[in-house]
Amino acid sequence: MTGALTTLLGFALLSGAQQKPEPPDPKAFEGIDPKKVDEAIESGVAFLRRLKEQKGDANTDELVAWTFLHAGVPADDPLLKTVLDRILKAPLERTYNVSLQAMVLEKLDPEAHLRRIYECAQFLADNQCRNGQWSYGAPIAPVTFTPPASPKAKGTRAQRRIPVTRRAGGTTGKAGDNNVDSGDFSNSQYAALGIRACHDAGIVFPKAMIQEAREAWVKGQLASAGRKPGGVATPGGGAAPRGWAYRMGRGGGEGGADGAWGSMTVGGVGAVVLYDHILGTDWKRDPVVLSGMSWLAAHFKVDDNPEFVNASVRWHHYYLYGLERAGSLFGTEKIGGRYWYREGVDHLLAQQERGGSWRDQGVDGSWGASMRDTCFAILFLRRATRPVDVASVDRFNPK
Repeated sequence: MTGALTTLLGFALLSGAQQKPEPPDPKAFEGIDPKKVDEAIESGVAFLRRLKEQKGDANTDELVAWTFLHAGVPADDPLLKTVLDRILKAPLERTYNVSLQAMVLEKLDPEAHLRRIYECAQFLADNQCRNGQWSYGAPIAPVTFTPPASPKAKGTRAQRRIPVTRRAGGTTGKAGDNNVDSGDFSNSQYAALGIRACHDAGIVFPKAMIQEAREAWVKGQLASAGRKPGGVATPGGGAAPRGWAYRMGRGGGEGGADGAWGSMTVGGVGAVVLYDHILGTDWKRDPVVLSGMSWLAAHFKVDDNPEFVNASVRWHHYYLYGLERAGSLFGTEKIGGRYWYREGVDHLLAQQERGGSWRDQGVDGSWGASMRDTCFAILFLRRATRPVDVASVDRFNPK
């Protein structure tokens, strides 16, 4: 296990994408004990290991593998190898799993897993809904792929351009394929992460596909219902706060007064930053991103999912991992004048349960929820999101 805080300080220099890197702010890490962070991660991994060995549960394979890789578990670890073998043999069927699988394989070895990454890219292309979103997805028609010659030098994947196209009727016709009108912003934010992983591996999606994916987030951003940031300093430069709900154009219900809530808004900020990056746009000047950041500033908290009113399932740790992505991808240590990572670390260290797990308030002791929430907590603590201007290397173990 590597020292988290020391490495984070070093790599904070890399977070200002498309901008001149800013010096790290020591206050962002003030009071964080790197030993306690590493111990919490180790305890969480031990919990996941015990639970995975007991329950199996292939549905969580990609999320657990992604967490293990960031937590410092070596690729030749027997349990991780079992999980990876199962992932590679399983059919591609669901947006969440396929997106996470592309992320895992791109982090592991994009050269060795190029064919499978291409299949993940084809799945995402074929499963994009008519309005640019993604739903849960459906199996796709067989993929024909001839691997190109490997780059002459390692680390030159960006020079390799492997096009993928959207195929009409490319899926089997089940819910979630490209014949469906719309999806949701939960599947869509994970699709953006999968697209980024494929893009980093050298796969090129149709420009129109990326534009339509971004436009869905633009159209789905909700008005602020008169809410203002309250004078707090925001990376958005005073942009009106606007966030996202789960469905396109649907406020209320499970949202707050303005219909938006935290876990969808952090996902929206992260997704639009990624699409701006792929399209060559400066996201730090994008009003959609800036308004999303202003919403997060106006509603900032780490102890709950902001403005989410469903009392039974909070999706709190899901939100925290999204908050880590939004802060890391935008390239800021502060949201609304608050050090998001430091506050999140303090909260997570205080809330970890004796066995090493985390789980949302109000959730029963179901092992599935604990496994999911523990993964999200570890990914936050490890700051798992690679800034978009950083080459595809393990920032914590760059061997």
